[in-house]
Amino acid sequence: MLLIGSPSQILAYDVHDNADLFFKEAADGVNVIVAGTFGKHAETLAIVGGNSSVLGLTWQGNEVFWNVVSGKVCSMLCFDFDKDGENELLLGCEDSYIRVLKNNQFVLELAETGAVLSLAQVSDVRFAYGLGNGTIGIYEEGIRLWRVKSKQNALSLQWSGDSLACCWSNGRVDWRDGGSGRVLRRVQMRAAAAAMLLADYRSVGAPDLVCVSDKGEVLGYPPYQEATGFNASSKTKLPSEEDRLAITELFNRKQALLVELQHYEANAAGAQGLSSLERESTAMPTNTRLHVGVTTLLPEGVLDLSVSTNNDTIVRAALVLAEGVFSSGETMACHPASGRLRSHLQVALRPPRDVPIDVHIKVRFKIYFRLEYNVPSYYFPHKVNKDDFK
Repeated sequence: MLLIGSPSQILAYDVHDNADLFFKEAADGVNVIVAGTFGKHAETLAIVGGNSSVLGLTWQGNEVFWNVVSGKVCSMLCFDFDKDGENELLLGCEDSYIRVLKNNQFVLELAETGAVLSLAQVSDVRFAYGLGNGTIGIYEEGIRLWRVKSKQNALSLQWSGDSLACCWSNGRVDWRDGGSGRVLRRVQMRAAAAAMLLADYRSVGAPDLVCVSDKGEVLGYPPYQEATGFNASSKTKLPSEEDRLAITELFNRKQALLVELQHYEANAAGAQGLSSLERESTAMPTNTRLHVGVTTLLPEGVLDLSVSTNNDTIVRAALVLAEGVFSSGETMACHPASGRLRSHLQVALRPPRDVPIDVHIKVRFKIYFRLEYNVPSYYFPHKVNKDDFK
């Protein structure tokens, strides 16, 4: 049957006989519908998530359970969360929580940093999630294994083959390792993505990844990357996990060295045209290091983020990136007035709730210098204003 949800109704439709099976009013609205077994119910149920409730229906349209949810339901998954042989219901809500419903009672809440828009089963003990702020990750028995952040929004998550497939709003599809989140392969559609699902489209006995673009294009990808071309061989040896980790580490070191080289080149370019004394005074010292410390002020509920340098280099501005900390977004810029610039800068963070977060800091430096010359007084027959010197 085909289940159709609208803001106020639920319709079950028989696509073979072209007939309606049941029609039911949904006073709380319909945001998402999944079909699966839940708790003690052995038969497959149509589980409906609304604006503030969750509802279970049989194929005849009879209601078997109902519960209130403190937030809009955006995604659902029937998953044996506690490994007791019965499926629990995982609810992804707009208030940034993943809630676990067992026997019509909520037994656990997992706090996240954005609306939970996607849930997908990965294995018997793992499930994947996607947030409205572009974050995706994997949980294993209530413990987050990894998560990554993107500027794009994840439309859908599917476990394809031995990797997690993610379809992004800009039409990019990537396959990631389930244990580390490392990208294994990536393709780019010719248009923005609309949806993604698993289906045996070729009737080969294994589901393919079917992606649909907003231009009406339907593309299919096999669960495993197929070797094609004249040099393709089934005996091609794949790199081991140790080799992949070593390559990743070397690549990260290369990127860090390239960034440091760019800073030195920009420093040298800015010093062109200056005298040797001025160049020495204005150049960024090569041993400049940034020190970051965090102190907690419990009565006020404030984290004092301290940013300083190990020399006289002035901290002109700091850009702090973090999820779920700032009410206005994910970024806060701190730039003191010119008269208050020092080599030490303090930023007050006020997290709204007790959740683990990753904080990234970008700092802009500035060098202040003073040139001193011993000039005989007879060079200045008149009184000289100090503002004449730059």
